[in-house]
Amino acid sequence: RLGKRALVRCSREGMLKAIVSTWDRDGSGDVDFLELLPHYMKASNHTEMQEGEVRTGFDKFMQAKGKDPKKDGIDFELFTAWLGKASDAQVATQYVHCVEGVTEKPYAMNIDKAVIKELEGKPLKEILNAPISAIQGLSDMNADTLGALGLKTVRDLGSWKFFLLARAIHTLADKEDQAPGASGGRMNIREALDRVHEAKTLKQVCRLHPSAFNMFPESACHTQDICLGKRNG
Repeated sequence: RLGKRALVRCSREGMLKAIVSTWDRDGSGDVDFLELLPHYMKASNHTEMQEGEVRTGFDKFMQAKGKDPKKDGIDFELFTAWLGKASDAQVATQYVHCVEGVTEKPYAMNIDKAVIKELEGKPLKEILNAPISAIQGLSDMNADTLGALGLKTVRDLGSWKFFLLARAIHTLADKEDQAPGASGGRMNIREALDRVHEAKTLKQVCRLHPSAFNMFPESACHTQDICLGKRNG
């Protein structure tokens, strides 16, 4: 039922191209096995299959087409052959689900309390590409300062190596035993910190300014006082 409207608006070829583009998460131009797997397993006629069975089928298909299943992905031509037996209605159903994100029931999942009102109910991918000010509580951050660090979008901030380090340290600090004589071992994160901070505990590192990180951009060292544990903490 969901695919009928798509059949009126789109050609089979157009829908297949859009599906390939959506499934191609790394932008390589091909859909590899790991990109294909979750969509294949969700199909109603494949729900009982195990990953090994899908892998076997994928390998046989690729080898029959003269491809190396360990190295090659499925390009548009191969994808068309892969879904050659699927009806137009089945292709249209995949299109509306995977490309347009339409379901029979509306999605209940949201992160409305984490984003500004204008982005409430929006897909996560759209939020990723939004400015950092899209996150509640970060609207007052200096966009010019962040931009100078190459941080313009939510995606940029979420994948920034210094944020990832800070997040890992903050998470693991709760697992640290600071009792006298605890550990005394050789565990460290010295490569991530300036030399003066190498011997500190994780909890102590959490209270430092981000400039404590090795190679932290000098241009950001003058920003407002934000410790590694939490803002204004």
